Amino acid sequence: MNKQTFSFVLVLIVLMVLAVGIFIGRSLETDLKNKNVRHVTANSDPTQTVWTCAMHPGVEASHFGKCRICGMDLILKKTDDNLSGGLIMLSKTALSRAQVETQKVKREYVTKNIRLVGKVKVDQTHLTDITARVDGRINRLYVDYTGVPVVKGDHLVELYSPDLITTQHSLISAKNRLDKANTTGDVSGIKRAKDAYDSVKQRLILWGVTEEQVDAIVKQETPFEQITLYTSKTGIVLEKHIVEGAYVKEGTPIYTIANLSQLWVLLDVYESDLSWMRYGQEVTFETEAYKGKVFSGTIAFIDPILNDKSRTVKIRVNVNNKDGLLKPDMFVRALVKAQMNVNGEVLNIDLANKWICPMHPEVVAESEGRCVKCDMKLEKAETLDFVNGTDVTAQAPLVIPVSAPLITGKRAIVYVAHPSIAGSFDLREVVLGPRAGDHYIVKDGLAEGERVVTRGNFKIDSEVQLSAKGGMMHPKALHHDLDVEMMPMPMPAPMPKKAKDHIEEKGEWQTAVGQFYAHYIPIQKALVNDDLANAQATATAFLNVVSGQSLFMHHAYGHDNKGGKLRGSLKGIAGALSLNIARDAFEILSKEMTQLITTNGINGDRNVYQYYCSMAFDNKGALWLQDTETTSNAYFGASMLRCGSQKDVLYESGR
Repeated sequence: MNKQTFSFVLVLIVLMVLAVGIFIGRSLETDLKNKNVRHVTANSDPTQTVWTCAMHPGVEASHFGKCRICGMDLILKKTDDNLSGGLIMLSKTALSRAQVETQKVKREYVTKNIRLVGKVKVDQTHLTDITARVDGRINRLYVDYTGVPVVKGDHLVELYSPDLITTQHSLISAKNRLDKANTTGDVSGIKRAKDAYDSVKQRLILWGVTEEQVDAIVKQETPFEQITLYTSKTGIVLEKHIVEGAYVKEGTPIYTIANLSQLWVLLDVYESDLSWMRYGQEVTFETEAYKGKVFSGTIAFIDPILNDKSRTVKIRVNVNNKDGLLKPDMFVRALVKAQMNVNGEVLNIDLANKWICPMHPEVVAESEGRCVKCDMKLEKAETLDFVNGTDVTAQAPLVIPVSAPLITGKRAIVYVAHPSIAGSFDLREVVLGPRAGDHYIVKDGLAEGERVVTRGNFKIDSEVQLSAKGGMMHPKALHHDLDVEMMPMPMPAPMPKKAKDHIEEKGEWQTAVGQFYAHYIPIQKALVNDDLANAQATATAFLNVVSGQSLFMHHAYGHDNKGGKLRGSLKGIAGALSLNIARDAFEILSKEMTQLITTNGINGDRNVYQYYCSMAFDNKGALWLQDTETTSNAYFGASMLRCGSQKDVLYESGR
């Protein structure tokens, strides 16, 4: 081979090597694109390249590999300047697509609505028993059935009584002696005769004989064989205790009469809502009998004893019933609107500077005095703790719309618009107080006048999570110290072949179920709060975890079922157009979670209580799980929050 030929061959070999290199490079580039690998353009220094997982942004590595949680291929971490320095910056186009809306954080009085159920009852202070005051026989009952209205002075019964006849004779004799003494002019004799006459007369009156009847006995100088007894009260005869011809002893009940112009409404308040109840609060309610008609009354008594079976306390509402529409034992649905101050305490400024009876709180006066019912000295409402927050201007709480916070478990975040940089937002963790209608009270983390994102916050949060800078489900800088409540389920080891290995790894499978349950609870709580957006977001996060756990699903369900119903229910919640649709899917999810827990067991720091509501889905009934023992109905939410009861305890942490 001559020198020219050798040069030609050498050039040909070099060209072939270059062609192969280009082909391999393009193949690798295509493969990386297929695996969603993102390239860092802002930082070309390979020593500072950071790889992360698109599903679990908290995972970081210095080189390409597999995610230690879900096994997915890692991608290059995004390092765009628009997500650095703690601010999230969106372009005008991104803002428009996200449809971001903001509202100011403000101080405003908000109202919490508490819905209650109960019954109309007779006012116990307006009940009267008509009893026999002397031994005898009932010869006639003028009121011979219940429900008859009577007015003070109406005749009730005719009574034959030997004692009454004897006393009438004594009355006539005493009157004759008095008349004779008056003719003698003996002052001391007249006084003795008059005292004897008055004593006999008073005895008859105490037995129910009227002044007119006494005068008639004296005038005719003949005793009545039967005495007619009259009612001393106006009302309705609720009970008739005897029949005609019955013999009665002194104190034997004959009738029970109630004045129904004033009634009580007794309502059941769960202990979790008890702090919102105050004396003097107005209560509105409706009945089944009068659809659309709203009645009202005021809270006059709060029972000091809790019912340990129903976990409720009775509150008493005094109601005026002059028109007679309300009947005892009617079922009512009531609403209490509790206005709250900055500390979440109930305001009741209507009782400010009023005077109240300690024994009868319904007795309210404008000035100092005594109770018209028991003659006790009235006390200031403030000293009886009936009034909170009378300084209205200083007590308005800091509030944000319910759509602003992203809540998962015990953590809540908001996105705050930067005051001077358009399109910039800051992720802020906040401490929320109670929810009141369409607002949350903010205890910490925000200041008055700041603007929070109320629409588009989920889209912003998705970008933050993909950039591995934290977000709703992943606090910043978690790395290996992940919060158990927030982190997705760890990927278990491959399915063991030996029985011994299977026993050793049983605890890992139970821990995996516990992590599933940790994602289930935020969905349950979101539905309890009627928060569809939060339920959708947490269901999406749960679905992402389930989708990467094919090995665990294979173990948990077997070869024929890889958890299709579980995935389907989560997709149903994530894409639900209404709360009703989300709750339909949640029922299936609850059944699947129950199967996972009962079949595989569970480990974790959460209790698993199984609850049942017989009224769910048009009285078909449905189960759900929760980690607290106070009933929180995910199928009805605020409308019937405490409907249902605990059916079973599937797991208690620490045991």
